[in-house]
Amino acid sequence: MLWLTRFCVVMITQSVSGFYKAFGQSFIADDHFLSFVGAVSSIFNCSGRLFYGILMDKTNYKTAMTVETVCLTLLVASLPATTYGGKIAFTISIWAIYSTFPGTYSTQPAVTTQTFGHKYGGTIYGFLFTSDIINNLLVGTLSRTLLTHGGWIGFFLCLSVFGLIAFIITCFFPAAPCPGPRPPRAEVEDALIPADTSSTHDPTSTHDPTSTHDPTTPSWPHQPSWLQQPHVYPRARPKRLSCKRILR
Repeated sequence: MLWLTRFCVVMITQSVSGFYKAFGQSFIADDHFLSFVGAVSSIFNCSGRLFYGILMDKTNYKTAMTVETVCLTLLVASLPATTYGGKIAFTISIWAIYSTFPGTYSTQPAVTTQTFGHKYGGTIYGFLFTSDIINNLLVGTLSRTLLTHGGWIGFFLCLSVFGLIAFIITCFFPAAPCPGPRPPRAEVEDALIPADTSSTHDPTSTHDPTSTHDPTTPSWPHQPSWLQQPHVYPRARPKRLSCKRILR
């Protein structure tokens, strides 16, 4: 779903970025003005990323992408009507489009990590860029065919269909994505679930269960019997006085 959404939005992005000036030259003869519109559009490109990033942080990816796809579909579909509004209508439409489509680039890295986790999020997000390869081929091969048979109206209406497809896909995306359960590793499972050794008996053990001797106490060969019992010591024998000492 993320791959298809990116494919549809990037299709609009590359088409508008590559053909907005040619479309403007069809009814605006001022080339310096068109260059000025393209230069200032980079500011809206940057601000659009910030806006949709904040919107996703405040709500979620589904809400942010729904707003983006709806606005992008309406703006691209109404772009041929700017021929009746002149420079002002054309400028507003191009700047609005440039402030809308960057939302995909600022929200998809975060939602990929939310959906697949930190371990696989980076790899899967890199896989999403394969859609750009297909987009480059399609824009280069199909744009001339669409302009030849449908003109600018057919070209932009066809692009708006991709925005509508992205909107439909976003409607089926979960509002709170999260990675699925992962089986725990063997060492983690052993650490969290200790083995019960109370009911198991080692057949190789020589310890007598009826004995009161602590098996943890080391035993040495030829150990005196009075050392085998802890805290028990033999009584000191009284010294015997010899007869010489008594006579003295």
